[in-house]
Amino acid sequence: SSDLKLKHNILPIRIFLDYKSCFYFWKYQNNLLPAFIGTNTISTARMKYHSRTKKLVCNTKIASEFMRRSFFIRILPLWNSLPSCLVKNKFSAETIKSKYKVYFSNKIAKEMEQPEHRKKCWRDYRFS
Repeated sequence: SSDLKLKHNILPIRIFLDYKSCFYFWKYQNNLLPAFIGTNTISTARMKYHSRTKKLVCNTKIASEFMRRSFFIRILPLWNSLPSCLVKNKFSAETIKSKYKVYFSNKIAKEMEQPEHRKKCWRDYRFS
């Protein structure tokens, strides 16, 4: 069952949500979302690139549970964990979507190879 899911690039729910979030954030950064066209998206969201690490960080103080669960707070660690070739290069929407799919498929395949994950039952995915 899990081999067929990997063969056909069917992602577990947790990884699928990460994949969709990254693609949505990529569209946000490249001004491809109709609600944000024509705005300086990075400064609007109070994010900046850290000068030393070149990673995105949020300038907003996280004062509430609502803010802690917001999209930008959740996506930044995920976005910063992506390989630089996926973050810095300019791709078309279809190309980046397929590259993200391959990246996240490989990520779950690596997790499945580890013995501690084979025995473990995730909340959103079971290995058989």
